[in-house]
Amino acid sequence: MTGKATYKVALFHYDIKDAIEAKVIETHGLIDVEYNNQDQRSTGIELSTVLQHNKEFSSNWGIMFQNPKTRSGKIYGDSDWHSIYNKYQITSGLHYQKDKWSADLMTNFVGNRTSADKYQRHIKPQFFTDLHVAYEPNANQRISLHINNLFDRKDILTNSTSNFYSLGRNYMVDYSYKF
Repeated sequence: MTGKATYKVALFHYDIKDAIEAKVIETHGLIDVEYNNQDQRSTGIELSTVLQHNKEFSSNWGIMFQNPKTRSGKIYGDSDWHSIYNKYQITSGLHYQKDKWSADLMTNFVGNRTSADKYQRHIKPQFFTDLHVAYEPNANQRISLHINNLFDRKDILTNSTSNFYSLGRNYMVDYSYKF
């Protein structure tokens, strides 16, 4: 920790043999799922920081770059490595805590996305935003509101041959009592 900031750097590499990938196949109007083994690998770097701005307010920021690839003779018809998933990710958070109140605004941007299918289609970036506000009237009680997908985006969550979309904006109200 340097003054009011913490910095982290992480280098990573993974090499997975025979990861399982699901592929949706449509034949004469019938849909089936085929599972294939494929090799996957990636190398990357992640940089992050947490900043304490004052007694009540802090923030965190991070960025990650990677080069994920896959290969599978069954899916691609050859043994060449192909790009998959995302090349970078940016995260941030704003945090506030004072007396009985706390609030968090969290974001996660996932960019330069490529699906795992043969045609290497590009997928629009994901941008997740969540807001959490809580009030604690005393040590035993807590009331909170959590809003997921603050901007009501319709993001594709998968990188495979099928598309699963994010839930629209949704809320959760919570009251808890400790005894």
